Amino acid sequence: MNKYLVTVRDFEVEGTLDKRMQVRGEHFKTAAILKQEGKLLTGGALLDETTGKFIGSFLTVAMDSKEKVIEYMKQDIYGSSGVWDVDNAIIQKILPASL
Repeated sequence: MNKYLVTVRDFEVEGTLDKRMQVRGEHFKTAAILKQEGKLLTGGALLDETTGKFIGSFLTVAMDSKEKVIEYMKQDIYGSSGVWDVDNAIIQKILPASL
């Protein structure tokens, strides 16, 4: 299984932050399942340097391919509801250090 670092920004349109907060609970339920399956290693929010508001997400995942990562992101409520700009996500294969 490959490991990937994902950085995905939220769409910069009116109402995206409100939408993020509305579907956040469902997003966390999906994340918990992926964590149990060993597919989600860590993740969290990207914050605006000035305001501290949510502007996106970062994830480290273990999946078979970059295509599987994209598939997951599109199916996640943040992707399917228009919070994440999945088409412009940065998905980089990584090799985590054993510390």
